[in-house]
Amino acid sequence: MKRYPKYERPLFFALSLRAPFVLTVQTVASYLYCRGKVPLPISILKDVPRGFVLPYPCLITLFY
Repeated sequence: MKRYPKYERPLFFALSLRAPFVLTVQTVASYLYCRGKVPLPISILKDVPRGFVLPYPCLITLFY
């Protein structure tokens, strides 16, 4: 027997929409924090070393 059968469907949708809601709130908070700041305080890559300017996949040979 389920605990709250009357609220089963609304609880399912509420719990399913929790992750997109949190993602939206964090995106809006990040936008409001960074708005109008000209070097952006949030950066993913920072400075890229000179050797990584043009990366390419490694060449692997199977025959000697």
